[in-house]
This record gives sequence, structure tokens and C-alpha cells, in this order.
Amino acid sequence: MRLFGKGIAAFAITLLTLILLFVGVALIPRNAVKDNLIESAGYMLENESDFYYLREGYHNTALYDYADCLTLNILYSIGKGNALSDIFISPMYSGGTDTDPIEMLIARLSDDSSSDTVYDRYWHGMVIPVKLLALIMDIRGMRIVFLLAVSALMIVLSIKLWKVGQKLPVVMLWLAGVMVMLPIGALSITYVPTILIMLAASIVMTRIYDDREKIVLLMICTGVMTAFFDFLTTETLTIVLPTAIGLILGADMVYSLIGCIAWLASYMLTYLIKWLASGLVLGSDQIGMALAGATTRQGGGDIILAADMINASDAEAILDGTYPRGVVAVLINIKQLTGLDPMTSMSDIITAMVLVLIVVACLIYLYGLRGRELIRPAVIVGVGFIPILRFCVMNNHSIEHGFFTYRALYATIFCLVTGIALMIDRDLILKKGKNNGKTVKTKKKKTGGHRT
Repeated sequence: MRLFGKGIAAFAITLLTLILLFVGVALIPRNAVKDNLIESAGYMLENESDFYYLREGYHNTALYDYADCLTLNILYSIGKGNALSDIFISPMYSGGTDTDPIEMLIARLSDDSSSDTVYDRYWHGMVIPVKLLALIMDIRGMRIVFLLAVSALMIVLSIKLWKVGQKLPVVMLWLAGVMVMLPIGALSITYVPTILIMLAASIVMTRIYDDREKIVLLMICTGVMTAFFDFLTTETLTIVLPTAIGLILGADMVYSLIGCIAWLASYMLTYLIKWLASGLVLGSDQIGMALAGATTRQGGGDIILAADMINASDAEAILDGTYPRGVVAVLINIKQLTGLDPMTSMSDIITAMVLVLIVVACLIYLYGLRGRELIRPAVIVGVGFIPILRFCVMNNHSIEHGFFTYRALYATIFCLVTGIALMIDRDLILKKGKNNGKTVKTKKKKTGGHRT
């Protein structure tokens, strides 16, 4: 019960602090950031687009200016009226049409017209750091700041793990980053919050992993911040990597799993409070509307597929129901990984996964640990499947937005490789290697030095 009380307090203090910070930032005069927002919108309109690809034809290289412009639009709209109510309803300007978000932002800034709609499904907490940065720089400067912040956190986490002899996890932090193009995520207002929260929480975990209560409290705070800052992109990063880091370092397995449950509870409750508050301000059933939207993301609507994200035969198989939506969601996201051709057929991906599974199973059978020693590595691997579960549950969203949701596989790759490596008995491999060497020597002696 004592831990439950501490958890409630941690949840309340974290959310209240973020709300007060949001209100304070909302009160900053809009004119103080207007010039830099105009510079940002002009730059994106001239040099990029709502979906700007660093490599043409590869959706996984998109900077996603579409969502970034929505954040800037809300940033400029919040605070014109009542700052407290504004942070709950997230007002913005749309011009009454389904216009390009960059053009919507430009119209909002040039005409200085009033908000005409709300985007209250999310907290849009990224308005806080972005508005503060917009006081002194445009979006180009912000991208550099975020990239440097991610790089700094990666280096700090790597140093902490290296100092305690965890070299493979350090290698995987960077290798997995290459596989999901983490630097591109750091260049986007929309993508970067979960990456920053993931790394910051993992660093804290290296300090408190041996304190069971603090593990749970950390995950509660992390769940709140994820719901507050994220735009439904790669939210599972912030639950998986910190938990995996703790388990690798020796954290209590039961409390680590309790921490995962606490993260989910705080994440969902933070959203619920947002919808309740916006419903009170707007006088409507925002919870019902939000849940209806969630139903669509869970497979309640038609699948929208980009022609250059999937080949024609697979598209036909998906639309006629040959592949279950959950399976499609997982495969679409895997195909976005660095080095894979987005037009690769799903059957080829399945075949490759089966072959990898067979190889891993053979390694564990021949050289794996036995008994209770396998439990911790198995839990690490299991935690790594949380993003996969998310793809299956939120299948429509994961299919249509696979070009950015796939970055959640960063944590999956990290967990699978490190977990499986921990399952292997390296001493047994070395022992078998030495025995084989001795056998070869004996054979040579018996046959007079001839090869056998």
C-alpha cells in the first residue's frame, strides 16, 4: 500500500508540474515567437513538403513536416484566449478546409486569424520546449538542438553501461539506432520526444535499478511524460528500453514487470484526464470521440496504403484479407528497417524471420544456458515484443504510419540481440572449441600428420 500511495503522488506531481509548465509557456506572448515561426514555415514550404523524404521513395526517411506544422500551429494558437483551457483543447487554425498543413500554418501566421478547430486528442506537450526554442531560433536551429540532445544522452548512457562492463548493450544502442535511422527521428519535433524520454529514463535506471520501489516510480513518471509529449509515434520506446536496461543490470524481475504495468496505467490515465478536461471545456463527449478514434486505429476502418510502400501482389492480398491486419502491421514496420527494400514481399520477410528463428533456436539448444539462468534473458526478450504487440493492437495506425512507428523496433532489436546473447553460455562455446582443438591434434598424431 505504501508503494501505491507513492505511485499516486508521483503521478499527480509529474502531471501537475507539466500542466503548470505548459500554462506558463502558453502565457509567453505570441509575437515573441512569430518571426521565427514565419521563418520556419517559409523554409519548409520552399525546401521541403508535408512529407519530405531525405531519400526519394523511402518513407522511413520522412521528416514528417505535416505533424510538425500542426504542432507549430497549435503553439501559436494556445494562449490567445484562456491559457489554462487552451492547453486542454489545443486550438488551431485549419481555414475550414483540408489544406496542406504548411499552408495552414502560413495562413495562420500571416492573417493572424482566430482558431477555427481543436486538436484535443493529444496533450501536445512538445509545445513547451518548441515555444521556448522559438524565442531564439527557427525550425532549423531546433533540429540541431534536438539532435545534439539525443547524441549527448546516447553518449552518457553508453558511458554508464561501458563502465560496468556492459559492452554488447552499448554496441546495440548504436547499431539499432542505425537500423531505425534514429538521427532522422531526432530531427523531427514529432518524433523526438519519445527518443529523449527513453534515453533519459534509461540513464536514470542505471542509477536506481537496485531499488525496487524507485523502478516503479520511474516508470510511472515516464508513462505520464510519454502521454504528455508524444504524438502517438513510438510510445513503447519509453517502456521497453529503460526496463531492459534495468534487467540487464540486475533489477528485480517482478518489480520490473510491475513497473511496466505502472507505465501503462499512468499512460492511459494521463490521456483520460486530458479527454475529461477537454470535454468539460468544450461541453461535449470527448472521451467517446477519442475512443471512437482509437477503435479506427485498432482495425475499425479501411486500410490506406501508399503505393510505394508495398508491392501490388501484397497489397491485393492485404485488401482481400489473406493476411490478418496484425501480421500486416508487423511486416510493414519491419520492412522499413535500414537496408530492406520497402517493395520486398511479405512472404520473403516471413521466410527470413523463420530462418533466423531456426538459427537462434539451434544456438540456444547447443550452447544455451539451462534452468533458472534462462529466466532473466527470456524476460528481456519478452519485453522486446511489446512494440510488436502494439503494432498488432493498433494495426491500422501502424500500417498507415509504418514509416515512423517502425522506430519502436529500436527497442525490440536491442532486447532480442542482448537477451539472446545472454542466453548463450560463452564458457561452453570456448570449452567445446578447446576440446575440438585437442581432438584434431590427437588425430594428426595417429595418422602421421596427415589431414583427416
